[in-house]
Amino acid sequence: MLAAVSLASAVFIGTVNKRGPEFENSIGLFVLSFIVLISAAMQYASTSSGRPELDAKFRIYSYVLASFSFYLGIALSSLGLRLLVLDIDLANLAEVLKWVLLASIVLGSLRVCVQLYRHTRIVFAHCLLILFLGFGVAFVYRGLGELWADLWPSHNASLWLSVVVFAVAGISYVSQTVLLAFHGAGKNDALADMAPRWLVAYGQVVISVIVLVWIAVAEA
Repeated sequence: MLAAVSLASAVFIGTVNKRGPEFENSIGLFVLSFIVLISAAMQYASTSSGRPELDAKFRIYSYVLASFSFYLGIALSSLGLRLLVLDIDLANLAEVLKWVLLASIVLGSLRVCVQLYRHTRIVFAHCLLILFLGFGVAFVYRGLGELWADLWPSHNASLWLSVVVFAVAGISYVSQTVLLAFHGAGKNDALADMAPRWLVAYGQVVISVIVLVWIAVAEA
């Protein structure tokens, strides 16, 4: 449903938009969010509780990966809304959306941390640290982009950074595929030991890349 809304929004922009400076970026965010949300739906399907052959640990880690993909997709779609309202000259609404979207990202990132707390061995205080580090890394990187121009796209920043988000979502999809490939192959214990630590690192990357896209959208 959400993927369909993202694609419909892209079609709407393409048909009625005056093709302002953010036209290409807004289309890009909606189209990429559509692909990521479809990927998340496939991941959720692979985690179905109706598959008794999957053990509990695999189902938990698979579910967390699917949730991260969903967060990436819905965040891209939401951030595309600000570019849309900018394109149709609703400046005041765009300004309001900028801060509403930031609040949404904070809450979504907190949800990522809660997922890690519930399904890995990390303590809650460390989960909150991941939240602050995720935002901190993104803002520090943006600051470095002011010092070294090559670190930040000179044009269409939101579009290029959304491609990075797509790549990060791809890591989630590939990781779940690896879990599926090795499940029941006698290596479950090794995967179970590695997965929590990897999920913690991946969760921080998820938060950072979404904050980077928000920065690019906010600067548009």
